[in-house]
Amino acid sequence: MNSEKRKVFSYCMVLLLAFTTVFQGSFVVGAATLKNDDKEVTTSNEYFTITTNEKGQTVYTLKKNVKDGLELTLENGESAILEGNGKVIGGKDATKTNRATLALRVSGNGTLTIKNATLNGGEHYESKVADYISGAEGVVVERGCNLILDQTVTIKGKEYNDSGTIYNNTSLEFNGNQLVMKEKSKITIGESKDNRPLIFVGELLDVEDNVSLNTGTIDIGYGSIRANIIISKNIDKSKFYNDVQGILTNLTIKSWSNGKELKEDTYWQLSEKIYRVNQLPVLDASKYELKGWYTDAAMANPLKDETKITGDTTIYANYNQIAGDVTFQSNGGSQVAKERVKFGGKAKQPANPTKSGYTFKGWYTDGACTSAYDFNESVSRDITLYAKWEKASQGTVKKSITKATVSKIKSVTYSGFYKKPSVTVRYAGKKLKNGRDYTLSYSNFALE
Repeated sequence: MNSEKRKVFSYCMVLLLAFTTVFQGSFVVGAATLKNDDKEVTTSNEYFTITTNEKGQTVYTLKKNVKDGLELTLENGESAILEGNGKVIGGKDATKTNRATLALRVSGNGTLTIKNATLNGGEHYESKVADYISGAEGVVVERGCNLILDQTVTIKGKEYNDSGTIYNNTSLEFNGNQLVMKEKSKITIGESKDNRPLIFVGELLDVEDNVSLNTGTIDIGYGSIRANIIISKNIDKSKFYNDVQGILTNLTIKSWSNGKELKEDTYWQLSEKIYRVNQLPVLDASKYELKGWYTDAAMANPLKDETKITGDTTIYANYNQIAGDVTFQSNGGSQVAKERVKFGGKAKQPANPTKSGYTFKGWYTDGACTSAYDFNESVSRDITLYAKWEKASQGTVKKSITKATVSKIKSVTYSGFYKKPSVTVRYAGKKLKNGRDYTLSYSNFALE
């Protein structure tokens, strides 16, 4: 039987091409300036691993104990973490001619978090014969900085010799803005017997709940007479002392709105009376109007300037809500900003959100989207509105195939059946997959 060559004269192909565009963003993180023994540390070394976390914070993780002290300078608003990893940071020891140095000095205008570290000031000169050869503080924080102590942190200043008399040095001298001891942390500052191992001259000292704090007397410096001091209930309040006023008295304040607790803080007063009630924490004035402070939950006895406070006292804030929040739940669509509307006013209808593959059908007052919202309606309460979507019909998307190529079709031998030779399709040099990126059909078979 003679064989004849068959060849496909014509064929028809339909290509469906899928494209994906990936956009990659970038951000710049200003690294803090860290010095060890006056030498700048710019990259990871035998002592430190330097990384940047997902929040853009510079993280210094200790690999082993560090000697000769650290200096950290923070740029405006910068946040950094010193992860001690259970290691010790020590200051430089004194010599016959030089004083000891700090374990750490923090300056600039940013926030440093110290975790799981022990920081010891440098030792005094061992012979104790030199005149005023000093030991050093553990940590000094300068103005403009915030310090957060987290998990397990120990800070100790070393004793020093002044003409043969040995004194305990300050362990933590804080001259910054905010000093925070995080919840459930174990914090040791000096020794419990030390006289004023912590000197605080700042705006806020916040010892959060369940902090285990071991320290001697805490000195609230003269510059912090009006400071906000917040401590958890298990801290010994008698440790806190002010140079001018003596032992501070304590006032626990709970803010309430119509019987619902909002916030609980502990504030320090330098008098038995409350003179500046308007400085106590209140709700957002754009949404709530403060009617006054009361000494009872029934709001029957108003707080007055002459009200005497002899111990921990709970007072209650009485509010009127004067505006409502209109929250837009876009149900998977683009985000829509919340609106605050004074009662009696009307919410402004926002631009329609978008959602790929769907058509926006309006705002509704219920999650099932059965009751449409009328933007001519006056606002009298907090409202949540829900976006309704309808799946969009899928149309045919046309793409240019000028960059597509099809491999040459080889000749085949007749075997009594039609042949469907395979082809290779490429787009811009990339091989495409049949059934996913394109479809292939055959027609008009004929003998040569």
